[in-house]
Amino acid sequence: MHTRVRGIGRGVSRSLGVAFVLVLSVGIVACAPAAETTPSADPSTSAAAPAATSPIPATSATPEILTVGPGEKPPLPFDGDCADVLTEAQAANALNQTSASIEDRDDSLHNGGGISCTLQIGDRTSILEIVPRAIVDQLSLADTQVEVVLGLCVSILCSWNWENDDWWIVGTTGYGAEISREDFAVWGQRLGPIIAENLSAQDSEPWRRDQTGWWPTASCEALAKAIGDRLGVAVTGEPEGYHDGASAAKYAIDLYSHQTACWLRSGNEEHGWYGSLWARSGAAWEATEERRLREISFSRDGARLFLSDVPAGYGGDDPYLLTDGINVANFSVTPSGTLSSDELAVAIADAWLDVAAPTR
Repeated sequence: MHTRVRGIGRGVSRSLGVAFVLVLSVGIVACAPAAETTPSADPSTSAAAPAATSPIPATSATPEILTVGPGEKPPLPFDGDCADVLTEAQAANALNQTSASIEDRDDSLHNGGGISCTLQIGDRTSILEIVPRAIVDQLSLADTQVEVVLGLCVSILCSWNWENDDWWIVGTTGYGAEISREDFAVWGQRLGPIIAENLSAQDSEPWRRDQTGWWPTASCEALAKAIGDRLGVAVTGEPEGYHDGASAAKYAIDLYSHQTACWLRSGNEEHGWYGSLWARSGAAWEATEERRLREISFSRDGARLFLSDVPAGYGGDDPYLLTDGINVANFSVTPSGTLSSDELAVAIADAWLDVAAPTR
């Protein structure tokens, strides 16, 4: 449930315990006028001069800040509608094209209050992403990630970025796109200010995220050992990266969400299997009823386990979803031998809770 508190103004972020403060809009400041001093009716007959009345000091009204619950989805720019972030006419005119199209892409940035759009200009498709600047300022993007994503247009991805005090806007293209870094940077120089102006005109309010109960980032090796202890077999766990690359905006939101991504496998002939686990803190809002196909018998610390329709990572045939009402873990498994998919899912869920939330 969203709640509102009085708090800080524009462009400021700070930690309040485990709360992550994100300020996304302008706080309106109202100043009270100084009080006037009223003279006596007849100063010549007064026994003493009236005491001076101190003016009431001007005060600033602090804006109300929306507090977003630990497992709730934060507010999104224009409620996530990409067509309002940048209109097709604006995109076409800015890049001297006869037409353009922009569509909502996915919810990969929603956990940090960002949105991802698909922008089609002529025969070139690119990804347009908008993220609150307050999130990016508190994260440390790996040097290699920045070099690949915001560097020269080589390898898989090529990007431009434009930013102001409130927003970080990133455009990304790739998959063999024949465009120079300089030419693609022009897109950012022309589109960035237009998008920023559209964002500044929206009716938004400051918000902060309560991170109580968020899972920490966990070790894949520790997870594999915990699973192996339950199954009585050796399990290997390794970090699973982005096979097709990731934009800097996606990378930033995943860091913010304490994402853990693991590739898991067991080579035992009797219990041989493999799979992937991807966990995100604060993303319980993703566990919608539509994604919960069948509940699996599992009971621990209020967490629930479901067969799902959302595959995890790049390994495993049978997808599952684990949520404790605040966080979510998606994992997929491909069983072999005597263990069923459900039995593997229960072992992985139980092991994950030991590794990610050992104090519960």
